[in-house]
Amino acid sequence: MNLYNSSFLSHFTLLASLCLVVLLPSLAQSQFVENTKGQIIKEEPFFNPEALKRKRIKSIEITFFEKKELRGINQIKGKVKHYLFDEEGRIARYYYTNNNYSTKKDTMVEWRYYKNNKLTTIKKGNNKNIKVQSIFYEDNKPSIYIHGSSYNISNNLTTIKINSYQEKRAEYINYSTLPNGDEVTEWCQTDKTVFEKLVTSRKDSSTYKETRSFPTKDNEFISYEYTYKDNLLTKMVEEYSQYPDYYYHFYYDSNLRLVGYSKYSAKWRSEIEVTELLYAEGTGNLQAVLSKNKINNSIKIKKFNYTYF
Repeated sequence: MNLYNSSFLSHFTLLASLCLVVLLPSLAQSQFVENTKGQIIKEEPFFNPEALKRKRIKSIEITFFEKKELRGINQIKGKVKHYLFDEEGRIARYYYTNNNYSTKKDTMVEWRYYKNNKLTTIKKGNNKNIKVQSIFYEDNKPSIYIHGSSYNISNNLTTIKINSYQEKRAEYINYSTLPNGDEVTEWCQTDKTVFEKLVTSRKDSSTYKETRSFPTKDNEFISYEYTYKDNLLTKMVEEYSQYPDYYYHFYYDSNLRLVGYSKYSAKWRSEIEVTELLYAEGTGNLQAVLSKNKINNSIKIKKFNYTYF
């Protein structure tokens, strides 16, 4: 797949002046984007902590642009994602700001805390109320989630000061293996009610499937089927109980970096979106992600800016 040969990038030169590329010496290439389970599709953090640590990247800011058919490229004002990392390349703080009804901004902030290289506490908030999640481990696996809330007595979401912590509820995580080899993870309430269940099954040597169901909600589930070649994710099938199914094909360059993917509709049996990842030559850092919707010919662009320790 090469989007450079399509009209998709014919207007990308308009964005060139917007892209800040910081050039640092780099003697080795590493996988900057982790995509072992389609993180880039699921809007999960997909940065490789080892690459961030080696490059001494302190923060990544993502700004958003869009282009509608027969129109120029415009920045989506007020919409931004910002990740702050510790020196181990782990997320220390994350915030996401979005416009609300074109006049107001809504910001969500998440803080992450680690102990012995394990994530132990997550705090989330967008106002005075802070949701707190504490994670406890057994045999190196999360075993208990404690959910609570607190009150932010400061007026700054980036440097919170909280008090009046109260525990709200607990979740217990059980692990088991079925006779056929399927691995099962269950999230339970204190009364042992299972409200979420994850079953991981291997179909063959290169394909396995994860199905996440919600027993307290009738027939609600989401599943992902992953297919690999040479340890690289090449195809992912996304299936929902209430929504149309999709599948994706992923593409890599000679350095094994993820350079693009295509999204297909199982219902229409056609390609509906193509995406390309652009990397800075000097650093190997991800510079931009460009996606074209083939139904309405609109283009969405994510631009990445970096700071360093």
